[in-house]
Amino acid sequence: MIRIKLVGASLSIISLVAIALTTYSLFAPLDVSIQIIKITNWLVVVALSIILGWIGVIMLRAEEPKSAEELREELRKEIEEMKKDIERAMKEQA
Repeated sequence: MIRIKLVGASLSIISLVAIALTTYSLFAPLDVSIQIIKITNWLVVVALSIILGWIGVIMLRAEEPKSAEELREELRKEIEEMKKDIERAMKEQA
């Protein structure tokens, strides 16, 4: 779980740094032809950074996976509830 959180946080940080650097590069003085390339580059990097940041946020919000014992216990509880429901339904029909 910690690994997922670290990867998510690092992806979010990388995306923010990429947005900041490309935004700064827009204001650096260069020729007009280079400006077109810079704007295109900025749009691509921002789009990819937003996607990476979104993935990072999803990974940060991910829940810790349940252990096998917890899953078995949940299944046992659900099976017991189903048995009780079946018994109630059979009593109502009788």
